[in-house]
Amino acid sequence: MSGGKHSLKEQYFMKFDKGNSQSSSLVQDILDKLSTDDNNLQNLGRLLAQNFIDTYIECDMKNYNFPFDYLNEWINNKKHVYLTTGNDCSKIDLWDNYIEELWKKLEESRENCKRCTRATTKYICDNNTAFRQSDQQISTPSKSSGTTICVSLLGAFTTVFIILYKFTPFRAWLCRQINKCKELKKSKYKDKISNLVKYSEKNQQNVDNTIFYHSLYR
Repeated sequence: MSGGKHSLKEQYFMKFDKGNSQSSSLVQDILDKLSTDDNNLQNLGRLLAQNFIDTYIECDMKNYNFPFDYLNEWINNKKHVYLTTGNDCSKIDLWDNYIEELWKKLEESRENCKRCTRATTKYICDNNTAFRQSDQQISTPSKSSGTTICVSLLGAFTTVFIILYKFTPFRAWLCRQINKCKELKKSKYKDKISNLVKYSEKNQQNVDNTIFYHSLYR
């Protein structure tokens, strides 16, 4: 770990929590384009704007991208705390309309800011409580999960069958059963043919007897 007992990511997170008041004048014009009555979002938006500008300058000077990965993760952590504190799904729209829009405007304010891409986490509302979308999908059964289970079971069955077929006496037993079925089918087929022949012969005999009987009385 660098910086003593704190990892590099932790050092960035602590720096983001403090912000940089020296860059306040650079971001005020952007902040003035958005408004919210939520004091928590106002304070967080100011920190985000300061950190965004500082991170952009750092990445541009040193030609690396990872600080923006940390900034994305930092703001996503703040988002989770904000949305999951209290049962109020209206916070989802408040966040999107202020913080996410603020990031877009910050990104637009920088030239050719390919490294500034936002990697946000999606939240949905259930019973007036905000859930991260991936968490909700895991906790709620769906048709797709049922299909996945069926496919998994089929794959497991196929694997077991192949193992039994190749490495156990099951193959020989299965071959014997198949041969028995074939012989049984042949036997039934022969019996059926034999019965048809007998039936045909009997019918022919009846016809012959009828002809003979009629010939006697002409």
